[in-house]
Amino acid sequence: MNNKMLGSVTGALILLAGSSGFANVDQAPDKKTMKISSTMDFLDHCYEETDPKVGYFTEAQLEKVFIDLKNIGVDKINYRVNACGLQHYNTTHGKKFAGDGRIGCENLARTLEKYDPCQLSIELGKKYGIEVFAWDSLGDDNPARFVYQGGHYVWWSLWTICRPGSQSKMIFGNEPLVDTQENLAKIYGAFPMLDPYYLKNKAASMRYDPKTVSEKVSVKNSRLPATRIVIDSYYTNKLPCKITKDDLSVYVSDENSVYKKYEGDFSLKIENESPVRLVLDGLNIPEKYACLIWKKARGDIFTMALKGSALKSGARVYSGDKEITTCWTYTRSGHPAGNEALFSLDFSSVTLNAELPYKDSRNYAWDYRNVCIGYCKGVADYFESKEHNFTREYRLGVPEYANAKLMEYKVAKFKDLAKYAWDGFTINLRTHNPHSEADKLGFGLENRDKFLKKYGVDVYQTDNYDKKAWNDLRAEPIDEFLSRIRQETGNRPLYMNVPARHADNYAYLGAWDSLQWHPDVWLKAKSVDGLCALFWDADKPLADLVKTNDSAAKIIQFYQINDGPTPDKFKQDLIKYQSSGIVDELEIYQTTVLLKGHNGKYGQVLKEFTGKNEPIQGSKVSPVTMP
Repeated sequence: MNNKMLGSVTGALILLAGSSGFANVDQAPDKKTMKISSTMDFLDHCYEETDPKVGYFTEAQLEKVFIDLKNIGVDKINYRVNACGLQHYNTTHGKKFAGDGRIGCENLARTLEKYDPCQLSIELGKKYGIEVFAWDSLGDDNPARFVYQGGHYVWWSLWTICRPGSQSKMIFGNEPLVDTQENLAKIYGAFPMLDPYYLKNKAASMRYDPKTVSEKVSVKNSRLPATRIVIDSYYTNKLPCKITKDDLSVYVSDENSVYKKYEGDFSLKIENESPVRLVLDGLNIPEKYACLIWKKARGDIFTMALKGSALKSGARVYSGDKEITTCWTYTRSGHPAGNEALFSLDFSSVTLNAELPYKDSRNYAWDYRNVCIGYCKGVADYFESKEHNFTREYRLGVPEYANAKLMEYKVAKFKDLAKYAWDGFTINLRTHNPHSEADKLGFGLENRDKFLKKYGVDVYQTDNYDKKAWNDLRAEPIDEFLSRIRQETGNRPLYMNVPARHADNYAYLGAWDSLQWHPDVWLKAKSVDGLCALFWDADKPLADLVKTNDSAAKIIQFYQINDGPTPDKFKQDLIKYQSSGIVDELEIYQTTVLLKGHNGKYGQVLKEFTGKNEPIQGSKVSPVTMP
């Protein structure tokens, strides 16, 4: 590989001359031709393009995607084989439908019952001359992010209900439930998107720093019943607070998965001063969790607001005259009042230290629409289940590769993936698992004991240690994992993501955000054939990656078109990367956006860039059925 530094932007922009803006790009001296690839997030195709009358994403539709991509010059597809807790490939390890759930993915679930999209994609790639790589996740991509909210399941800000044999339905606000909470619980359980392996093997998930989950913080007054709740507003719009007792319901739970309505009496008092203060008194709540839910959505102007970063001082719980240590959060209620509620409060953005319980600095109006607030006594988890005896000690579903059993499990799953005739493999770091506490993760016994032996420091006892050395050590099992799966590829190429350090805690890196990555180690050991530059943008050179590179390794630039660059910006970025002399391949995320974004203009820009002028036509393909 020709390791030249990034060419000047001025020189690149000269290439914009010509009617299409791409004249002479391929003729530039000493420049390699940049391969164009795109990530196929098959779940999104199923989700967005399934005909409700058909009920699944058909083989013919998948073939059309390949044809359309070929016609705009895509040379390679990175097929995402693990998304939202569902494995798309046949494996003897884990479950295809994690936790027996299909939340948010009903169209995908039905499609996987009809045919094997991995196998069909490989066959279509051979038919149309497109390489097809398996794009696997280092983690299990968001297995614990889906949470119950009033009989609904929340995926980011979306309310989703799915039933076997029916279409997914997006629910906003307080629309009626399609199914009963009881049936949803029986069908999906408490962890609908989670590989059950993580429930059976706690240490397979990353462990939190035990110093942040101290016994002192966890149990301080937490066994006392709550008798009074005091909430201060930081802003009132100078209007009198209009909340009444008839507006509110109180729901309680011991495990943050099934809530029941609090049937005891209580008084509500409003002090319309500055700040407005709301006091619920006469309560008797022994349960660990409680939340205040509006009986109906309030659409008028709000009169009471809370500030995330000040929620500790703005919301307090007492047992008699003793304050109870609590973590608070807010969410949407989203369920009819008066029914037993199957949902959970989402504490994923809350810090572990109950003395600083809320990290989010956003402000929000409480008495507006369907926001509800709630607390946990002591230290909260956004999932907790007595049935599985799972608490905040571990970050559920985030793999800890230092754990020997987890390592064997992940290698075994990769062996099953490698049985397919993929042209190659990419290991992906992107995850939707919340990332706000990445620096507090990875404190499993294996890492702690190894660090103690090497440096003589017990990270369970002190914060005074070399954080870079700690995160270097935590990354070493990833080096081992890549070396081991490299032996299973059958000499097919294996690429690995490398995140840019200027990504500034980019959300998609999740729990991996604090690690020190070792691309030089991977290349020296021949564990990988190329490095995929994750979140490096077109205006920042890849010199840091090139320094670790050798002449044989490939540099793949990840380009997130989902961020919505204009077609002109997309055009300029294509030219910059092509002109760099460094980028061997541009991986455009993702196929649905590339084909449809800006009313198809992205595809047209790429077609002009690649010079694709002769459209191809497809023919009917034979279904590839599931064994």
